[in-house]
Parts: sequence; C-alpha cells; structure tokens
Amino acid sequence: LRACVVERDGRVGLFIERGPDLLAAVLGVLKAGAAFLLLDPAGPADRLSAVAEDAHLAALVTQNELGERIASGDVRVLRLPGDIDLDASGRPLPEDEHQAAISASTAYLAYAPDAAGGPTVVAVSHRSLVNHLTSMAVRPGFTSYDRLVAVSPVSSDISILELLLPLVSGGCVVLAGSADLQDGASLRQLVESSRATAMQAVPSVWSALLDAGWPGGRRFKALCGRGPLSPELVAALHARVGELWHMYGVAEATIWSACARLTPAMRDMPLGKPIANTRIHVLDRDLRPCPIGVPGELWIAGDGVALDYPNRDELAAGYFHVDPRSEAGECMVRTGDLGRWRNDGMLEYIGRADAHRSTWQDGDEHHVP
Repeated sequence: LRACVVERDGRVGLFIERGPDLLAAVLGVLKAGAAFLLLDPAGPADRLSAVAEDAHLAALVTQNELGERIASGDVRVLRLPGDIDLDASGRPLPEDEHQAAISASTAYLAYAPDAAGGPTVVAVSHRSLVNHLTSMAVRPGFTSYDRLVAVSPVSSDISILELLLPLVSGGCVVLAGSADLQDGASLRQLVESSRATAMQAVPSVWSALLDAGWPGGRRFKALCGRGPLSPELVAALHARVGELWHMYGVAEATIWSACARLTPAMRDMPLGKPIANTRIHVLDRDLRPCPIGVPGELWIAGDGVALDYPNRDELAAGYFHVDPRSEAGECMVRTGDLGRWRNDGMLEYIGRADAHRSTWQDGDEHHVP
C-alpha cells in the first residue's frame, strides 16, 4: 500500500467479503499509516458509491469476485489477490517518519447518517481508537481466554470493536461469514461450535439467536446496544448469560461512550457510566449543565471525540463545539439524544431530543417530562 499510493492519513476503502482477507486488510492499512473505511458488499450499490465518494479515498482494496459493484471514479483500485505483490519475506517496513501514523492521525472513517439521512463520513484518530479498545478490555472486560463472535455489519462502526478488541487483548475473533448471518439457526451453530465466550449485537440479532433456541452459557458475556432493549429480551438474556451489558454511543465519539452491567434486580435499563477518559454532559439549550434528574441533550467529550466530518465544515459546526468545561479547549460532540443523570450516578436515556424538544426546551426553566 505504501509503495502504491498511500501516505499518512491517506484514506483506503475496504470493499471485501467477510473473512480473513478483511481483517488482514484492516491491519495492513493501519500498518501503512493510513485510515480504513469499511464498505459492506451486502449494502446497496448507490449508497456504497455515495459513501466512498464522500470519503475522498486515495485507494480502494477489493476482490475480483465483487466485480464493479461500487463506482471508483479516479480512485486507484487494488484487487485481491492479483494487484498486490505480497512480500512473504517477513521483513519489517522501513522506518519513515513521514508515513508512520501518530496519535492524531486518522485510524478509520465510519459512516454516520446526517440530518437528511444521507451518507456522512466521520474521522476517528488512533488516540481515540486506542483509548476505546483499552477501556473496553477493562469494562465490560475481555481477556486472552475470550472468543468473540463478530456479527455486526461492517457498515456499522461497532464492527471495528469486534475486529480489533480480541486482537489487542490476546484473545480470538470468530468472524461470522455471510452465510452464518442468514438466520438465527446458522448463527446459533457458529456460536456453539466456536466455543464463544462473548458477542456484541443489536437487539434484533439477539432476538433471532434466542428464537433459534440458543441455550447460552454461564461464562458468556452479552453486549447489546444501538436499539431499544425490551424487558422481555433482557429477561431472556439474563436467563442464559453470565453478564449482560447495555452499551451506548455514537459514531462521532468512537463507537461506545458509556456502558452498564444490567442485573436481574434492575427495573430499568440505564445507559450506565462513561468509559475511560470520557465525559458525558447533560445540557440545556444554552449548553448549561442540567441538575440531576432534569433532562437535557447529551453531549460527549474526552478522548473518544472524533476529529470531524471530513470535507463537511458546515455540518461539523453544528455538531462539534468547544467544551466550556475543558481547560484545554477540547471539543465535545452533540448526540441528538435526550437523557438525565440519576442519583446513583447512572445515565438514563429518554429519547431523541427532537421528539421531546417542546418538553425540555420550553421556556427558561428546566422541565421534567
């Protein structure tokens, strides 16, 4: 990649089927000092082309069997296995301070829908990604004895956690193929045959797995987020797993920003507490902190905040603001979600801010719905 087209912060699209080549390509791009953008071959061709165009790619790595499903324009296309001369000598890359990534370099780009539902790409730094992975390794926790089944679509940024957390923790990633994700029965077979100890998924995937009769396991750790958790699903998971974690975050703040271990005794499902080096503010319309128990819009600050929306300065100005509580002038990012702090230090989710705006921004006083 370095020899062909890529320099530090260069953007490389990965249009590769789920399998070993995908993970090798992610590591290769990072090793080259560039940033990767995962493009899901299962996605609509027009949306894929729009996301790739918005990202201003320097190169696109794909596979011969995928044909011309994505418009590349003037982007340099490298096709596996023919267009990349693999050096099997094992020699390390030469030192090059102008190419090697630094903490502020972009590690990956992720798709985030904008207000109109169109494609918007957000850039996340190595610093943010490393902070996220090291925090996740501690809480919820992942060790060298764990095996995580990666099921999330690569179009979602949460798939990046699944690909990289097991590797940085010395554990094992079981990368589900397209056939494994066709139905709950196929996924159940993979989870059981792989002797998995953990899985991260949205509520609909967990429901499909449970409907297929998955028995679970006492050592199994379930991570669930990016969708409403019903009491029925929570109860069913509690009956089958050793740990159930509720995850919260947005792409603009590096995957997850808060988490909570749910227990059978809980009557609700809090978002939990911020992960390491992360601050979550509950603010009113004037960006003033809301008292405990009073709803406001959730803003995320700290090491996880993304760099920006590349090439979208006007959009970035509406979401990224200087954190007035940061002496160093760090940025915070708007989530568009409404929540409030509880007396026990947990964050509670109320809903999308737009849906409740008349309730929480009506007048000068704080209001509780």
